[in-house]
Amino acid sequence: MAKKAYEIDDIQQAVSASNSLGLIKGNKINGTGYGRARFIFSFNIGTATTASIMAGGYVYKATTSGATYSAVSGTSLAAVSSGVLSSATPIIEIDIPIDPTKPWMQLSSYSILSTDLHHSVIVQLYKGINRPGSSDSVQQTVTI
Repeated sequence: MAKKAYEIDDIQQAVSASNSLGLIKGNKINGTGYGRARFIFSFNIGTATTASIMAGGYVYKATTSGATYSAVSGTSLAAVSSGVLSSATPIIEIDIPIDPTKPWMQLSSYSILSTDLHHSVIVQLYKGINRPGSSDSVQQTVTI
């Protein structure tokens, strides 16, 4: 059966799998032609017992891959404490509308504060009906 336009999507690697300590800087993602982007963070604590993530990272957007990127309001996660990460393997999602004038996106400025915290981020680009109100419609969920 043929898919409807809003059912077609693309999945890309936003942050390559790593277990490195420090700043996360993601790959540049071209969202041209899509209505929404869902960034899905995946963690596995490995041998880390006090794993945590520092607040302050954002999804950034730009007109082209080489342009200056600006933060997307509402995409900064609060700090994720060691109690949450050490007790489970959480999945964190950030779902945003794609600005058609600035379709290039990149995750940056999230810091991993623990050694051996295995992490990666994928982004699902999908058509989604994008009818934001007067402000951007950003959704964040943490699943434990």
